[in-house]
Amino acid sequence: MRAAKIPTIQDGTLLAVDFRAGELTAGAQGAKGDKGETGAKGDTGAKGDKGDTGSAGITGYVVTSDTVVSIAPGASASVIAPCPAGKKVLGGGAASSNESTFFHWLGTQGTDGYLAKARNLGAAAGTLHVWAVCANVG
Repeated sequence: MRAAKIPTIQDGTLLAVDFRAGELTAGAQGAKGDKGETGAKGDTGAKGDKGDTGSAGITGYVVTSDTVVSIAPGASASVIAPCPAGKKVLGGGAASSNESTFFHWLGTQGTDGYLAKARNLGAAAGTLHVWAVCANVG
C-alpha cells in the first residue's frame, strides 16, 4: 500500500469559508483604526412647505390736518390731533406761530392721537398747530 501524499498548506491560503461552523475561534479585538476621510457632500434636500401669510403690516398711512388753537400770552394749552376712526397713531408733531411758545409735552395720546402741551411765554397771542401720523396696523 502506498502512503497518501498530504499537500503542504501555505500561510494565508486558508479562508474562513474553508472551515465548518464552530471550527474557528475569534481572536482578540484589534486596536482602533485611524479616522477616515470626510465623505462627499450629500444631495440638496427637498424644498420645504410654503410659510403662512404674514399680517398686512402698516396700511392706510395718513398725516392728519392741523388741529389749531389760539394761545393767549401767559396761557397754556393742551391739544390732541386725533387719528381717523380705526387707525392707530404712529407719531406726530407740533409747531407754534409764536417763538416764545414752550412745549412741555409732545407725544402720543393713547393709541389714537397725538398730544401737545405748550405755554405761551411771550407778550403776544399765538397759535398752536398739532398733527398726527396714523395708519392701520396689523
